[in-house]
Amino acid sequence: MKMVMVDDMPSKRSSIRKFDPSTKSVEKKKLEKWEKKMNARVSRPDVEVRHELSILFSEKQAWTFKEIRDRIRVPDTNLKNNLEVLAEYHESGDYHRKWVVKNAVRSIDDDDEEWV
Repeated sequence: MKMVMVDDMPSKRSSIRKFDPSTKSVEKKKLEKWEKKMNARVSRPDVEVRHELSILFSEKQAWTFKEIRDRIRVPDTNLKNNLEVLAEYHESGDYHRKWVVKNAVRSIDDDDEEWV
């Protein structure tokens, strides 16, 4: 049996603190992604948000909340408040779990491109 000296054994502290370049780059990418996400969701006036919503609904009739949130970068509460003014949430039927423009809003400005 071979006897090992304490000085020959790697310490726990040294093994934990080893530099791994791939780990650092992954952490840096995560940090950059988080900063980008936090900077992107800035509160904006309701008029701007509703204008962007009108453009979205002119492209497609029904949208999920996630699709809208990805396209319009505002805080979720601000987005939901503006969506409730312009659109209805369908819990069942053809547009299950999607937001569709209210008929009243659509009929007001049928001739215009946008609903604000």
